[in-house]
Formats: sequence, C-alpha cells, structure tokens
Amino acid sequence: MIISPSIASSDVLHVADEVNFAVDTCGQVHLDVEDGVVVGGISFGMKMCKKIKSIAKNAYISLHLEVYRPQDYLEDLLEIRPDIIFVQTDHLKNRVETIRLFKEKGLSCGVSLSDRDLELDNEEVIRESDQIMVLCAYLADPEQKFQMKMADMAENIAVKYDKNVWIDGGISYDLYEQLKKECPDIYAAVMGRGVYGDKESFRKRYGG
Repeated sequence: MIISPSIASSDVLHVADEVNFAVDTCGQVHLDVEDGVVVGGISFGMKMCKKIKSIAKNAYISLHLEVYRPQDYLEDLLEIRPDIIFVQTDHLKNRVETIRLFKEKGLSCGVSLSDRDLELDNEEVIRESDQIMVLCAYLADPEQKFQMKMADMAENIAVKYDKNVWIDGGISYDLYEQLKKECPDIYAAVMGRGVYGDKESFRKRYGG
C-alpha cells in the first residue's frame, strides 16, 4: 500500500518545501480541491494546483475534486493533467456521465465514494472509473475520525472489481501499518496529518 501525502495538511505558506518533502519521501503528491459547497472545507484552487505541478515535476499526482460543478474545472485540469482525478459525485444527477466526460477529454478519472454514497447504487460508476477512492472519515464529522467500515468497503471494491482503490481520511502511520495487513488489496492511502504532523518521524519510519 503506497502512501500519498496530502498537501492540504501541510504548511501551505511553505508549499515548495512541503511538496518537495512529499516527492522525496513518497514520490507522490495528493491535492484536495474543495469549494466549500460539496464539503464544509475550502482548500485551494487551480492556481495552487498548477504551482504544485510545476514543483512536483516527476511525482505521481492524484487530485480529489470536491466541488459543486466539476465540469467547470476541466480546462484547468487539462493543463495540469494529474495522473488520476477522483470526483465527488454523490450530489450529481449524472454521476456516470461526469466520469465519462473527464475520460473522453483524455483524463484518467474515477469516483470518490463517501458515507453519503452508502445508500446509492454505485455499480455503474465504479465500473466506469479508472481508479476508486473511498473516504474513511465521515464527511460531517468535524474530527475526521477513521471508520473501519469504510476501509472494509474499499477492500471489498478492490477485490470485486480488480481496480486500484485508494483510501483517505484519518489515517495515522500506525493505522496505515495495521491496514496493510488487514486490507492487503487496497492500493494507496492518502495521509495528511499522518505525514505532516511530524515529518522527521515519518521520514525515519517510512524510509524515504
């Protein structure tokens, strides 16, 4: 299970240093784009994503698009060209069509599933996705506590659909070590505070 450091949890006043740390230790950078509508938080927009892309030239870049109108970001994303885009779709009527739109533009795209998707029929949108992300902290939880129920869901999707499945939300390094054993089919873990909360300890433990 690879680790993708989430820049949203880093010191964005020193974004170049923080991005370089992610690249040096993991070869990965994860970007969260939030507009304050679909989820409660507001992170950063396309201008910051372009800046990060220019710094992390050789890194694998994943981007989580948590916005009300994802199609409005297409032109900027075509310029940035993340390696994978995960789109939050639970609020959309045309979930599958949105994923297809991004893919038709030549972008690798998949769905981001949260606790708000548990009651939805996700079969078609999962099958249409290049990769899948499962959020392991409930969206309405201000403490963003990890929920094993969601990791189990991610593991089941990985086994059933034979696709790369990512998890994100409340993952500490110790929990990451546990999940590697209990959910061996999960491809990647996005870690924010687990990486940037104590960078030197992370560097020593991860061995990057």
